[in-house]
This record gives sequence, C-alpha cells and structure tokens, in this order.
Amino acid sequence: LTILALTVIWRKQLLKLPRKQLVLAIIAFLVVVAPITANTVFGGGTTRFNYISVFTDPTIPPEVDFSRFLDAKAYSEGEVKTGTQTTILDRLFHNKVIMWGDKISSNYLQTFSTDFLFVKGDGNLRHSPKGIGQFYRFEAIFMLLGLVFLFLKPLDKKIKIFILLWIIFAPLTSAITRDGGGHATRSLFLLPPLLLLVTWGVYYSWEALKKNWGRRVFAITYSGILLASVLFYQHNYWMHYPWDSERWWSAGWEDAIKSTITEGENYKKVIITLAADPSLIFFLGWSEYDPAKFQKEYFLEKAEIRGFKEVTKLDKYYFGKTDGNFGTNGGVGLYDLSSILDEDTLYLASEREVNINLIDHPDKKPDGLNLIKAITFPSGDPAFYLFARSK
Repeated sequence: LTILALTVIWRKQLLKLPRKQLVLAIIAFLVVVAPITANTVFGGGTTRFNYISVFTDPTIPPEVDFSRFLDAKAYSEGEVKTGTQTTILDRLFHNKVIMWGDKISSNYLQTFSTDFLFVKGDGNLRHSPKGIGQFYRFEAIFMLLGLVFLFLKPLDKKIKIFILLWIIFAPLTSAITRDGGGHATRSLFLLPPLLLLVTWGVYYSWEALKKNWGRRVFAITYSGILLASVLFYQHNYWMHYPWDSERWWSAGWEDAIKSTITEGENYKKVIITLAADPSLIFFLGWSEYDPAKFQKEYFLEKAEIRGFKEVTKLDKYYFGKTDGNFGTNGGVGLYDLSSILDEDTLYLASEREVNINLIDHPDKKPDGLNLIKAITFPSGDPAFYLFARSK
C-alpha cells in the first residue's frame, strides 16, 4: 500500500524519468523484494500468519454462539428450550464477519491509544519495559503539534498526503492479528511517520519563538525534560526491568542447564522439563551440545517413562513433563515423584510444576526426594529445582 501510494502520488514525476532508469529501478526492486516475498509466502510466513490471524481465532465461533444464546434467552424471557433456532436477526447481529470487524477496528484504534504510545506500551515485557510507552510522555504534546504543523506549514502537498497515508496504512498489518493493537513489533512500520511528527512539533515550536531568549528557554527546558526522561528510562531498564521481565526472557535457564549437566554426570538418566518452555533449544545452547551430532539425530527418539507424558530422548537426556501439572487433573504430584523416579534419574523441574517455594519452605520437601539444587530468577524467586530420589 505504501509503494502504491508513492507510485500514485508521484506518478507524473515517475513518468518523466527516462525509460531505462525506470526499468532498472523495477528490476532492482524485484531483485530485492522477490526473495523476501517468496520466503514469506512459501517459507512459513503464511503458517505463522494463520496462527496469529484474527480470521483463525478459535475463540470467535464460541463468542458468536454465546451472543446468539443470550439473544434467544432475552426473547424467551430467560428460558431457552432445547432445539431453539437462531433467527435472522441473531445471525445478522452476531456472526464471524461482525466479530472480525470488531476485533480489527479495536486493534487499529488501540495502536493510536495514549496507553500504548505514551503510558503503558506493549504488554509483552519482551517488547517494552513495564509502565513505559513507545514514546516519552512529554512527546505527546509535540506529536500533536507536529500533526497541526503538518497541515498549517507550507510543506509540499504530496508529502503531506503521503505522510497521512503512511500513518493510516501502518497499523493495518498488526490490526488483523490477535492482540495486535498494542503489539510494538507488528506496529514498527508506524514508527517513522510518528517520529517525523514529533520532530516537526519540536522544530516548528522552536521556530515560532522569534526572540532569542525565548528560543534559549525552550531549548533548555526541552533538553532538561528529555534528559530527565532518558535517565528515568535507563534507571527502570537496568534496575527494575530485569526483575519485571525475568519470566518473559526465560531467565534461569543458563544456570539450570549448566547445573543439570554438572550434576547429571552422576546419573544414568536426566529428565528436563517441558512445563516451562520448549527446553531443547536452551539445552543445546547452554550445554554446547555438538551441532553436527545433533543434526544427525534431529528426529529424536521417542521414549516412555512411568509418570511422564511421551518424552523425546537425546543420549541420556529426556525431554518431557509429568503426566498432569504436579497433582492437578489426577496427574503425578510433587509428593509422587519419589515413587516414580529411579535412583539413577535426575529431574529438572520448573517452579510452575512444584508450585511451592522450597527455598523459603524447605520443610515441605517430600520424604524420599532429594532437592539437589534450587535455581533462582534474578529476583531471587525459584525458577527450577533439581530433584533426585533419595538412596
């Protein structure tokens, strides 16, 4: 859409260019874009999009059905009989197309919200520190002023139209994805035009002050607020963010894997949990497992271990999780581990499975089970536990 806008807006200038230059430009464009497009369409990009698209959101059909049920309940004054059929009005007001439109429009507008841009930022702590927007809060004033100046200042009309179209087009890609309204990486294309607005807001505000003393006061005030904002951001980033985002960044895995490798030398079988994250990638990285050897064994051997769901095997290392979330849904519980672990087995468990802080409450460790080591997050909270059966 952006390329189309560029072509339409500057079509007269483009047509005046020598044909040779146009042909070379088109060829260069295709050389750069064709591999990216092919990789996106045929290399897995569409699979990813199908997974995150609002059009494949599995929660929408139940929402539609429930809304129709509420309508039927209202019609029957609270009593819905078995076999009640939905009416044309039910289907008109509650259907997948309406739900898609609702989610897309909500995502689109959320991208321009003050919460996302200036107050809270992206809720995913891998994308944004907690409580910090994509811009400093004081920049909201200059972004609005930049938008005003975009209309008032004698800029090239074509540039004005292009910047506005860029801002309008940019959120569309994130809007058609689930939870795309406040998603920083999917909204990245919106960053350049908003930065232009902030820049114009600052520049033309300074330019509007005719007297030198006014410009000095503005420059000093602006620089002071900017410096304070940067310092507060850096403090948050280096002091608070590591703790706030420790789970989002899978903290603790390095120590967990290295401790497992070291302690595992004393055991014939080592089980590494899959309850926290896909653990294989962390194992391969932090154990420095031979890549050539792993590539030969890529299709890992399946194995069965009593009390565990189906596990995969790589040498003496097994990747899986207990049959149930440590005691939920009738599965294996923490206090059952001692009865299912062999004496020659070491188990790396996630704190999510254990659900007890054994660092603060070591007395709650089950009899018959050795807690070899507790691995913590940067905050000091437990992240993993290394268990073995007492001999």
